[in-house]
This record gives sequence, structure tokens and C-alpha cells, in this order.
Amino acid sequence: MLCVADVREMICVLDVNEMLCAIDINEMLCVSDVNEMLWVSDVNEMLCVSDVNEMLCLLDVNEMLCLLDVNGMLCVLDVNEMLCDLDVNEMFCVLDVNEMHCLLDINGMLCLLDVNEMFCVLDVNEMLCLSDVNGILCVLDVNEILCVLDVNEMLCVLDVNETVCVLDVNEMLCVSDVNEIFCLLAVNGMRCVLDVNDMLCVLDVNKLLCVSDPN
Repeated sequence: MLCVADVREMICVLDVNEMLCAIDINEMLCVSDVNEMLWVSDVNEMLCVSDVNEMLCLLDVNEMLCLLDVNGMLCVLDVNEMLCDLDVNEMFCVLDVNEMHCLLDINGMLCLLDVNEMFCVLDVNEMLCLSDVNGILCVLDVNEILCVLDVNEMLCVLDVNETVCVLDVNEMLCVSDVNEIFCLLAVNGMRCVLDVNDMLCVLDVNKLLCVSDPN
């Protein structure tokens, strides 16, 4: 039913029922729900939070910030000092580097852009995105899909259909709750607590100790 393995600095927590997998390989962290609900991956300074249902993808690569709604409604892309707000439905596209400021309202779609402050507020129907490129802070709400991303503190909180994941890359801490499947993984402390359908396993990698309660 349950497999917990540690190979030196490689940590893998696997539920054979294909419900939950948490793996850390050196500085590579991946938390995955095999039900194709949630995938969170941190590779060095590359942070990606993706909902496999093709609803939401947040990608931060160094100073490159991309917020993409795969349904083709919203894309906010910042590459270095070039900022572009694009509605994939070809309703409007704003690219302003020289003017440094833009206020656009097309068919009830409002975009307030200040390139100096690197700040963009975009409201598309019920889709709200607040992006601060300097602070790398983004709050995105897309139809009950909520993601709060702060790259400075490397903190991500993602809520996708009652699937909650909290990821702190600095402390390498991940807390995931996927339909009563709970996993707490702390890589620096080398400790993992996994609860899968009343099956509890506590693993302390430093002491190479695993305590399992099949009840």
C-alpha cells in the first residue's frame, strides 16, 4: 500500500494506490497528485505551479515571469524589462516600453499598467490578476482556482478544487492536502509525515527511522 524510501539525499514518498507522490532530489522538489489535479515543481531557481487540468500555469524563471490561463483568456509575460499583457482571444494586446504607462479598457476588460513600477492590475470578467514584477508577487484568481506566489520568499499557496498545497522552497517545506490525503515533507529536517486513508507513516531520515501505523 505504502512505500517510503530515502537514498542519501533522495527522498521519495509514494502511495501505491497512485494517489500521491512527493519526491525531493537534491534541490529538485516535485509534489504530484496522480489524479492529475496538481503538480508543483521547484528546480533550483525555476518555480512552476501547474494544474494539469489545463486551467492554470504560473512560471517564474529568474526575472522572467509568466502567468498563463490555458483556456486562452489571460497571459501576463514579463521578460527582463519588457512587459506584455495579452488576451489570447485577440481582444487586445498592450506592449509599452517607452511610454512606461498604459490604461486600457476594451469590452469591460480593464488593464492598468505602470512599467516603471513594473505593476499590472488586470480584471477580465471574474479573472483577477495582481502582478508586481519587482517584488515578484502575484495573486491570481481564476474561477475558484487561487494561487498566491511570492518568489522572494519562495512561497506558493495553491488551492485547486479543494486541493491545497503550500510550498516554501527556502526551507524546502511542502504541505499537501489532496482529498483527505495528507503529506508533510521537510527536506532540510529530513522528516516526512504521510497520512493516506488512515495509514500513517513518520519517517526521520537523519535517524533512518520509519514508524508505520496501518490502522
